[in-house]
Amino acid sequence: MRACPCGFFGDNSRECSCSVGDIKRYRQKISGALLDRMNINVHVPRLEYSDITNSAPTESSLAIGQKFAAAREIQYARLSKYNIFCNAHMGHKHIK
Repeated sequence: MRACPCGFFGDNSRECSCSVGDIKRYRQKISGALLDRMNINVHVPRLEYSDITNSAPTESSLAIGQKFAAAREIQYARLSKYNIFCNAHMGHKHIK
């Protein structure tokens, strides 16, 4: 959700035009039951257009896939003695 009705509260490039009361009313629209189930709040700053359109070279899908496969092999080797194959199957005793 946005931080306020205008969307610029905490923005580095534009000033928020909302009053404290506007922001409070806006945030109260979110159900308490929903907020009780959320335990993470992350502020995500606005990206500039130049950040999004950056044409710097990136890794190919093949290179990323190879890194992923290598990491999975390490995981298989580490967990094979417990007859499990991924972290999702680990129990408390495996973490130690």
